[in-house]
Amino acid sequence: MNTLFNVITRTISKALRCLWCLLFNTSDYELHCHLTGHQDAILCLAVSDTGLLLASGGFNGLRMWDICSQSQLEKPMQIQSIHNPITTILWVTHKGDLQETLCCGTGLSHLIVWRQRPNTVIEFDEIVSRHIGNGQEIMAISSDTESVMGVHIAVGTRDKRVQVWALNAGNQLSNIFSIELSTTMLRAVHFLGGDMAVFGMYNGDM
Repeated sequence: MNTLFNVITRTISKALRCLWCLLFNTSDYELHCHLTGHQDAILCLAVSDTGLLLASGGFNGLRMWDICSQSQLEKPMQIQSIHNPITTILWVTHKGDLQETLCCGTGLSHLIVWRQRPNTVIEFDEIVSRHIGNGQEIMAISSDTESVMGVHIAVGTRDKRVQVWALNAGNQLSNIFSIELSTTMLRAVHFLGGDMAVFGMYNGDM
């Protein structure tokens, strides 16, 4: 019985791999390059809307990359701590802005925003650094860049709390609302027009 079960399992597994290859031709992709800069685990990645910049975060802070030249850009000034890694990254550039804006969450619930300096690609300045929670990891981040009032940023933390913040043109960060979920530890948040979708980490709740 065990032998028959193993044969059936291997056959199904092989069929699934063949189906995957038919649907997604893996020969269309190949390793393009290695980007070397982090000396510890990388926890998150994000590509800018323009497709020109890559941001990566982890236990030894933030790195930025010029995708075309495959080179690391000058790192923004930051306090690096193995106890406060970059856990989430999101490009939050508002429509009409000429400078890219990057938002990061950390393991100790710091929300950090960097903005590109005018007329340059390689230099960013920290414009916001705010401790927004009770020291719990920021698990998820999302943005709404359509608002005329500026960028709205939603964050979810490990203590089941969802917060929405507004970042205006003067680089001022203000809280719109904060709510603690009763049972769901969230893993992702997403703006749906005027609503907010929250996805649970363990129970599949939405």
